[in-house]
Amino acid sequence: MSFGCYGKHILKLSFFVALCCQLLADDQAKKIVSSKHFSHPKREVSVIIGPESYYPNKFLFYKNEEVTFYFTSINSIASCVLFPKYQLYLGVKKNEIIEQKIVFDEEGIIEFYCPTGNIKSQITVIEHPELTRERERKRELAGQKKKVWMPE
Repeated sequence: MSFGCYGKHILKLSFFVALCCQLLADDQAKKIVSSKHFSHPKREVSVIIGPESYYPNKFLFYKNEEVTFYFTSINSIASCVLFPKYQLYLGVKKNEIIEQKIVFDEEGIIEFYCPTGNIKSQITVIEHPELTRERERKRELAGQKKKVWMPE
C-alpha cells in the first residue's frame, strides 16, 4: 500500500499525534503523582517504528523507573526492537501494538535497534534529581560536624 506524496505527511502527522498524546499523559501523570507516592516511578511510552527511525528517537528515564513501552510499526516490512543489554527481542508487525515493561536499574546509555531496518535509538538513564539532592544534603551534613580534639 503506497501513499505516494502523502507518505511523509502521514508520518509527520502520526509523530505529532504521538507527541501530543505523550504531553497530555505527562500532564495527567503530574496530577496523579502529586497526590500519591509510589515505591518506584512508572511511565508509559509509545514508540512508532518508521522506515528511517524510531519516533521518538531518544529517551530519558530515571534509575529504577518502571517503563512500559508500546511499540507499533508503520512499515510494510517486518520491524523489530532488540535490547542487547536485556537480551530482549520483540517482533513488531504493521498496525499491531506490542507491550513490554522494563525496569532500568543502572545509570548510563542503553541502545536498542532493528537490524532488518537498520535503525537505532538510545535511552539515557540518570539518577532522579531529588535523590541526588538528598544524597548531597546528607554529605553536607556529615561535613559540617565539628571535630573536637581531645587529649589521650
